[in-house]
Amino acid sequence: LMCFNTWMQQQKDLFVFMACRMAQISITYGINAVSAPGFEYFAILLCSLGRTHDGIRYAQLGLQIMEKYHLRQWVPRVNGIAHGMILFLKHPYRKAIPHFVVAKQIGLQTGDYEM
Repeated sequence: LMCFNTWMQQQKDLFVFMACRMAQISITYGINAVSAPGFEYFAILLCSLGRTHDGIRYAQLGLQIMEKYHLRQWVPRVNGIAHGMILFLKHPYRKAIPHFVVAKQIGLQTGDYEM
Protein backbone atom coordinates (compact mmCIF):
# COMPACT_ATOMS: atom_id res chain seq x y z
CA LEU A 1 0.00 0.00 0.00
CA MET A 2 2.86 2.37 0.65
CA CYS A 3 3.77 2.38 -3.05
CA PHE A 4 0.25 2.73 -4.47
CA ASN A 5 0.90 6.01 -6.30
CA THR A 6 4.04 4.64 -7.93
CA TRP A 7 2.24 1.45 -8.87
CA MET A 8 -0.66 3.48 -10.29
CA GLN A 9 1.72 5.40 -12.55
CA GLN A 10 3.67 2.34 -13.70
CA GLN A 11 0.73 -0.02 -14.17
CA LYS A 12 -1.74 2.29 -15.91
CA ASP A 13 -3.63 -0.53 -17.63
CA LEU A 14 -4.17 -2.37 -14.36
CA PHE A 15 -5.22 0.84 -12.62
CA VAL A 16 -7.81 1.56 -15.30
CA PHE A 17 -9.15 -2.00 -15.02
CA MET A 18 -9.17 -1.88 -11.21
CA ALA A 19 -10.93 1.51 -11.04
CA CYS A 20 -13.62 0.51 -13.54
CA ARG A 21 -14.14 -2.90 -11.96
CA MET A 22 -14.44 -1.52 -8.41
CA ALA A 23 -17.06 1.01 -9.54
CA GLN A 24 -18.91 -1.63 -11.56
CA ILE A 25 -19.06 -4.09 -8.66
CA SER A 26 -20.34 -1.40 -6.29
CA ILE A 27 -23.02 -0.31 -8.75
CA THR A 28 -24.07 -3.88 -9.59
CA TYR A 29 -23.96 -5.56 -6.18
CA GLY A 30 -24.26 -2.66 -3.76
CA ILE A 31 -22.11 -0.52 -1.53
CA ASN A 32 -19.45 -2.06 0.72
CA ALA A 33 -16.43 -0.82 2.66
CA VAL A 34 -14.23 -0.64 -0.44
CA SER A 35 -16.76 1.33 -2.49
CA ALA A 36 -15.57 4.71 -1.18
CA PRO A 37 -11.95 4.39 -2.38
CA GLY A 38 -13.21 2.56 -5.49
CA PHE A 39 -15.26 5.57 -6.53
CA GLU A 40 -12.28 7.84 -5.78
CA TYR A 41 -10.07 5.80 -8.12
CA PHE A 42 -12.79 5.94 -10.77
CA ALA A 43 -12.98 9.72 -10.27
CA ILE A 44 -9.22 9.99 -10.92
CA LEU A 45 -9.70 8.06 -14.14
CA LEU A 46 -12.59 10.25 -15.29
CA CYS A 47 -10.66 13.45 -14.58
CA SER A 48 -7.64 12.14 -16.48
CA LEU A 49 -9.93 11.51 -19.47
CA GLY A 50 -11.18 15.10 -19.38
CA ARG A 51 -14.53 14.33 -17.75
CA THR A 52 -13.86 16.61 -14.80
CA HIS A 53 -17.49 17.24 -13.89
CA ASP A 54 -18.23 13.51 -13.67
CA GLY A 55 -14.98 12.92 -11.77
CA ILE A 56 -15.97 15.52 -9.18
CA ARG A 57 -19.37 13.87 -8.76
CA TYR A 58 -17.80 10.44 -8.18
CA ALA A 59 -15.30 11.94 -5.73
CA GLN A 60 -18.18 13.48 -3.78
CA LEU A 61 -20.00 10.13 -3.88
CA GLY A 62 -16.97 8.41 -2.36
CA LEU A 63 -16.87 11.00 0.42
CA GLN A 64 -20.58 10.58 1.11
CA ILE A 65 -20.27 6.79 1.32
CA MET A 66 -17.32 7.08 3.69
CA GLU A 67 -19.20 9.49 5.97
CA LYS A 68 -22.53 7.63 5.88
CA TYR A 69 -21.05 4.26 6.82
CA HIS A 70 -18.36 5.67 9.17
CA LEU A 71 -15.51 4.03 7.25
CA ARG A 72 -12.75 5.39 9.47
CA GLN A 73 -10.05 3.16 7.98
CA TRP A 74 -10.53 4.79 4.56
CA VAL A 75 -10.52 8.44 5.69
CA PRO A 76 -6.82 9.12 4.88
CA ARG A 77 -7.01 7.61 1.40
CA VAL A 78 -10.45 8.93 0.42
CA ASN A 79 -9.80 12.45 1.76
CA GLY A 80 -6.34 12.49 0.18
CA ILE A 81 -7.65 11.55 -3.23
CA ALA A 82 -10.85 13.59 -3.15
CA HIS A 83 -9.46 16.82 -1.73
CA GLY A 84 -5.88 16.54 -2.97
CA MET A 85 -6.39 15.29 -6.52
CA ILE A 86 -9.93 16.10 -7.62
CA LEU A 87 -11.98 18.64 -5.66
CA PHE A 88 -9.32 21.33 -5.94
CA LEU A 89 -10.58 21.67 -9.51
CA LYS A 90 -13.81 23.07 -8.05
CA HIS A 91 -12.76 24.54 -4.68
CA PRO A 92 -9.60 26.31 -3.47
CA TYR A 93 -7.00 24.23 -1.63
CA ARG A 94 -7.63 26.23 1.56
CA LYS A 95 -10.95 24.43 1.97
CA ALA A 96 -9.11 21.09 1.94
CA ILE A 97 -6.74 21.82 4.84
CA PRO A 98 -9.14 20.72 7.63
CA HIS A 99 -9.79 17.48 5.74
CA PHE A 100 -6.04 16.82 5.44
CA VAL A 101 -5.56 17.42 9.18
CA VAL A 102 -8.29 14.90 10.04
CA ALA A 103 -6.91 12.43 7.49
CA LYS A 104 -3.42 12.73 8.99
CA GLN A 105 -4.68 12.15 12.54
CA ILE A 106 -6.74 9.12 11.56
CA GLY A 107 -3.93 7.81 9.35
CA LEU A 108 -1.54 7.88 12.28
CA GLN A 109 -4.08 6.01 14.41
CA THR A 110 -4.95 3.38 11.80
CA GLY A 111 -1.49 2.94 10.25
CA ASP A 112 -2.28 4.38 6.79
CA TYR A 113 0.74 6.63 6.29
CA GLU A 114 0.66 6.82 2.48
CA MET A 115 -1.93 9.53 2.06
